[in-house]
Amino acid sequence: MRVGDLVAMGFDFDDVSDLGTDDDDEDAETNRRGYTLDDEEGGTDPAMKPVTVYEAYMRMDVEGTGVPRMYALILAGAAKKLLRYDLADYVPFAVFEVDPEPHAFFGRSLVDLLIEDRDAATSMLRGLLDNVHMSNNPRLSFDEQQVNVDDLLNNEIGALIRTKGTPMDKIAPLVVPFTGDSAMGALTYFDTVIEGKTGVSRASLGLNPDALQATTAAAVNATISGAAGQVEVMARNLAEGGMKQLFRLILQIVSQHVQPGEHMRLDGNFVAIDPRSWRVDMDMEINVGLGTNRAEERMMALQFTLQQQLMLMQMGSPLVSMTNLRNTLADMQQAAGIHNSDRYYAPMNPQVEQQIAQQQQAAMEAQGQPQDPNAMLAQAEVQKAQIAAQAKQQGDMVRAQVDMQKAAMADDLKRDELEQKAIIDVAKIAGEFAHKARAADAQEIRDLQAQPRF
Repeated sequence: MRVGDLVAMGFDFDDVSDLGTDDDDEDAETNRRGYTLDDEEGGTDPAMKPVTVYEAYMRMDVEGTGVPRMYALILAGAAKKLLRYDLADYVPFAVFEVDPEPHAFFGRSLVDLLIEDRDAATSMLRGLLDNVHMSNNPRLSFDEQQVNVDDLLNNEIGALIRTKGTPMDKIAPLVVPFTGDSAMGALTYFDTVIEGKTGVSRASLGLNPDALQATTAAAVNATISGAAGQVEVMARNLAEGGMKQLFRLILQIVSQHVQPGEHMRLDGNFVAIDPRSWRVDMDMEINVGLGTNRAEERMMALQFTLQQQLMLMQMGSPLVSMTNLRNTLADMQQAAGIHNSDRYYAPMNPQVEQQIAQQQQAAMEAQGQPQDPNAMLAQAEVQKAQIAAQAKQQGDMVRAQVDMQKAAMADDLKRDELEQKAIIDVAKIAGEFAHKARAADAQEIRDLQAQPRF
């Protein structure tokens, strides 16, 4: 940072003006610019002097209570002078790494994975070039008493060399054997190792016709997908590691430092929010959109879904709404690389959809126009079902009344039979025993039969 930046942060100019940079940082800055700034007195603006600043987080027991607490420390200069320390709730660092290392803050990068193999391949390539150069330009052995040295040092094409006696006896080339075949095999091996670590190869990209010749489409897709698996592992590490940490930190910062009257766009509409009530430990799921055939498969699935939705809407099915249809169209545009769907389709949600339906219904009623045929068909089906239910209910009631009447008539018949049988029995008794049955007994039986039947 510059001295002026530290002063703008609230530090005193006298405390930071004499701080400098680390030697490594200064050398890196010089190498990046390609020149050195003039550090003579009066040559530069003191407020523009660079200062190395460190922001560190650690747990310390500053108060002496025995309980360590998280502190944020600001240090500057080559001596790492402590400028300020404050209490901190969390460490605001999101670590992005393609190959995490256990129990280490910094994992291995793509360069760390490849640097040893690339150094070996570079050394092999340099040896191959040196061998080719020495094979094409071999060294010579000669007799300095019989050969002109100046002529021998002249490497022009067709140059003459003055010798005494037969030249073949005085000059002999030192032949260097060509070992390029072995070096080419080693280079091919290192290229294969690097391709396996990165997942990027000519075959995986479909650029190697010899490797994919006379191969089925399924095998080609398997080769490309298998090579993309290594890239997906790296992307997954970046997403599940740094990206998830980053958005958790954003959520925590927003929840702690929210402005009053904050608004957020939700489903195309700006609504008032209060992030202070949000849970900072909410779960998060990352979708890594990598692969070769997945985009085509996703587009085909979305097109099939759109066809099904349109068919269901024509049938008047409640399974599909305008909101579902709009979401499908937006996903199709995103799969095609168009992320701003609001430019082509109006934002839609269940509340807006209900308002539109009410407005259309009111407009048709005001103009006296018939409703939508699909809506009328659906309404007729509902009414038909209601009429059928009412008819069934009335039929059940009528059948119940008929059954009750039948039961009452059967009961009356049974009682009449019993009454007649009782009278006959009384007459038999009177004739058999030669005395008259009392009328009171028969009347008593009639009174019993005349009692309420239900």
